[in-house]
Amino acid sequence: MNPLHLAVELLAPAMLVVAFVLKLFTRVPETVIQATAEKLGGEVGDRLVRSGVLARELEKTRGVERQQLRFESYGALWKELRPLAIYDPNPIDRKETAMLSSALSNWYFSKTGGLFLTTHLRDFYFALQDLLQVVALHSEDWQSERFNDDLKKLFLKVCKSNGFEAAEQIVEDPSKEGSGKGDTPSGAWKKGVNKLAASWHDYTPKERFAILQQVGSVLRTAMVKDIESRLR
Repeated sequence: MNPLHLAVELLAPAMLVVAFVLKLFTRVPETVIQATAEKLGGEVGDRLVRSGVLARELEKTRGVERQQLRFESYGALWKELRPLAIYDPNPIDRKETAMLSSALSNWYFSKTGGLFLTTHLRDFYFALQDLLQVVALHSEDWQSERFNDDLKKLFLKVCKSNGFEAAEQIVEDPSKEGSGKGDTPSGAWKKGVNKLAASWHDYTPKERFAILQQVGSVLRTAMVKDIESRLR
């Protein structure tokens, strides 16, 4: 046997392993694997192509599994956000927000909880949690008043009066992650919501409900947008 062919045969198993690992963990382009296979030719080349196909199929399977777990995670979080729904009959007060914050923490540390939140969504989640923590620990009892007319309009009015100018754009489309320069939209949202929480005692009952409901709504919208983008 030609020494070169013998060397290729001896190295073939190791080369297949290397190609497989690279495909899984560094996402070697398919064109590179195909070109390498053509250079090797014969059975060794065929093995290399098959290993690439197997790697791609495994990657797809793992991606589907991750997506399924993420959908379950988002669904569980969605359920916990019901107290902030417009038509829920229960009052939203200091006690209720403390209970909601605790429920969200239980979800976050569950096996299908915060582990599956994207970095983008994590800011929206913690913006709501920061708000709930501040208002739940407020030194005085407070009440909010549920209503469903012009919620967004009132919320944006409160944001503007607090210098939170970016709120309108983020409410319209919380899926945008920004260019990476300065605060991302989700990061700006978290800072803005914290600013709103700091002035909690200044708001009317309707303004308090508008803030709580809209901060929860933006988190839900961001989850929907994230799921839709992954289903395309």
